[in-house]
Amino acid sequence: MNDNTPRSKKRDADERSPPEGQNIQKKVKEDIDLQSNMAASESEIDISDAPSWFKAAFQYQNKQMENFKEEIKTSIKFATESATMALSKTEEIEKKMKSLELQNQQMRHQMGILEGKHRLVLDKLSKLETHSRKNNLILEGIPEVENETSEKSEELVKDVFKNTLHVNDDMDLAAVHRYGPESEDRPRPIVVSFQYPRDRRSIWKKRTNLKGSNYVLQESVSKDVAEARKVLFPIVKHARTLDAYKNNTYIRMDKLVCNGEEYGVDELDQLPQELHPEKIFTKTKSGVLAFYGKGTALSNFKSCSFECKGIKFNCIEQCYCYNKALSAGKNQLAQRVLLCEHPSEMKRITNDIRGLNIQQWQKQATPILLEALQKKFMSSQKLYKTLMDTGELTLVESNPHDKYWGAGTHMNDDDLYTNPTAKGKNVMGQLLMRVRSDLRRNPPT
Repeated sequence: MNDNTPRSKKRDADERSPPEGQNIQKKVKEDIDLQSNMAASESEIDISDAPSWFKAAFQYQNKQMENFKEEIKTSIKFATESATMALSKTEEIEKKMKSLELQNQQMRHQMGILEGKHRLVLDKLSKLETHSRKNNLILEGIPEVENETSEKSEELVKDVFKNTLHVNDDMDLAAVHRYGPESEDRPRPIVVSFQYPRDRRSIWKKRTNLKGSNYVLQESVSKDVAEARKVLFPIVKHARTLDAYKNNTYIRMDKLVCNGEEYGVDELDQLPQELHPEKIFTKTKSGVLAFYGKGTALSNFKSCSFECKGIKFNCIEQCYCYNKALSAGKNQLAQRVLLCEHPSEMKRITNDIRGLNIQQWQKQATPILLEALQKKFMSSQKLYKTLMDTGELTLVESNPHDKYWGAGTHMNDDDLYTNPTAKGKNVMGQLLMRVRSDLRRNPPT
């Protein structure tokens, strides 16, 4: 087909061309036919006048050549059949791979839909749970009495109502009981269920009378709402120090309301710059950036999505606690961690694992956390930018309760900024700086 052939005809010719396997078979057949013709022409040589010894030698060579040609034909035929079969299998494998890839995409799409539905169901359950507790309040700080009964708990609660909140009405309480695991450090909180909503409202309005006492009064809400409020409370507290926001920033259920706009925990980066979580959960001074709390992207509690060794995690803490349980041989506990929604719950159930060698685990945890942190900060441009924006600042996890992973002191401690490792090793801060350095040299594409 010459170059002047119209493109449409070229395309038609290409579309009519046989598959690659058929081309191979045709080429091999042509080669075999050519060799046969050459052999035929060679066999027509006239040797009638040659000596008898030459004729014998020539016939012997001819026979050997014929045998050799037959072997070549057989080999070519075998090779052709093998190549055709291999090509057919390759095409079959490619079809299966494409089919599997399509199925994988469909499954991922379905998983996304199911995850969305799961989240909606959890949100509805959380709202229903919170609604069911609408007549409850939680009172903290009342010392426990040995072998305390619910009747005794009710007596202690009413004493606080009368003598600290200055409520003289004898209210009808539907139920009063302590909840949570016993602790030597502090008494368990008491759940107070009111018979009448008006009594609950009356007590709640007088909660400011508890200032300066050892008592704390809280609303009884679901775990999801409680976890969200842990992040939102510090922001509201900071907003109350600013004239522009102190009268129009508050919490409604699990949302922060600011200037009439609602913000969920995952939407806090959209807040005005003065209330941005990175300003509230971090503090920079003397070349040191201290961070602590779920509100900052540097925290292990910060919600994110990444995979390590084929397992999907929703935060660094989940990856840490999962591998911690595996290190102690607690496979069922590790699976429980994967089912947890909240980092605080993951930490609680793996806080004290029997049979765990702490020193050995800390050594094992370092490479695990390094990989997980890299995956985390490569999982989104927003998280990557937050880490890169720290520049060359010394990163310090100002966890006052942890002297190994954290600095063992609060970010408001001035000594932290002159000697970050005076009270703790700050291993987490060091790991973050290593990841920052690695990602700066090899940024995600």
